[in-house]
Amino acid sequence: MLTRVLSGVRRMRRRWTGHALILLYHRISDVAFDPWSLCVTPQHFAEHLEILNRRTSPITLTRLITCVETGAFPSRPVVVTFDDGYADNVLSAKPVLERFDVPAICFITTGRIGDRVEFWWDRLERVLFEPPCLPSSLHLTVDGKSMEWQLESDGYARRQLLPSMWRAWEKPQTERHHLYQVLWQLLHPLQASERDEVLMELVRWSGIEPAARETHRRLSTPELRTLAQTRLVEVGAHSRTHSRLSSLPVSMQREEIVGSKEDLERSLDHPVAAFSYPYGGAADYSAVTASIVKEAGFRSACSNIPGQVSRGTDLFALPRVHIHDGDGEAFSRQLSAWFEG
Repeated sequence: MLTRVLSGVRRMRRRWTGHALILLYHRISDVAFDPWSLCVTPQHFAEHLEILNRRTSPITLTRLITCVETGAFPSRPVVVTFDDGYADNVLSAKPVLERFDVPAICFITTGRIGDRVEFWWDRLERVLFEPPCLPSSLHLTVDGKSMEWQLESDGYARRQLLPSMWRAWEKPQTERHHLYQVLWQLLHPLQASERDEVLMELVRWSGIEPAARETHRRLSTPELRTLAQTRLVEVGAHSRTHSRLSSLPVSMQREEIVGSKEDLERSLDHPVAAFSYPYGGAADYSAVTASIVKEAGFRSACSNIPGQVSRGTDLFALPRVHIHDGDGEAFSRQLSAWFEG
């Protein structure tokens, strides 16, 4: 019996040797409606970090880059990352990271730091799901094309419209869910100025209050500096406007990438060495994008493509696994699947 147990432990160690995981979080918050599964509750995040401390070796992204270059990995290395730059990164995530002494890197969208304007996907959610009633028709011009939608009378109880488990990639449950999916697809590839024009029109159409909700706001500049001054937290760049870089001309890609680095270095007064591609899927950036990131002086760039990191992994296409909300038991099972798969 003892021989079988020791053999199992040795097999487990071999499976966990020579590769690492980068975990992708966005928000540490508990909100009523989360269509893109961006939020992990503070309680569950604490359970995740307790498990990471018990079962893995949490390290910085900077150290992971050295591991990739040299092939010398610690036992079960894991890197914690955050994308976008929500205020809850400093308000909710930072205290839990400090409590468990786990390092992390936060990738910041720099273009409107401190503005009382939500990220565009959050504004779209408010437009379609906050008002108890919407106008019966919607007329929009998007990317030079005129479009129209008719909505049935739709007074509703908000709790019925927003089942907490509905996700934006699932079958729509109402006309509003369907319209959210359609508009997201139309807005996703646009340049930031064009997207903002459409969103302003949608805000006027729906009648919502344009100022950001406290629960969904971005970091302010003082909060960004507080985050960067934390011993455990590195800061990286995530473009200026969170646009799909592969949809932009090369000159605009360079402005987004180089500009976000310059914005952060000006605010923080120290070099910024890591980048994260907005959205991060295989179609959201290109070899040209990666070359601009490298030329800008970054040492690495993270994607949103699942996978493990090992010696020889492309430092400008680092894979990550997206963390959804779930308790410690579910996280522990998923962690085993990622490392052993």
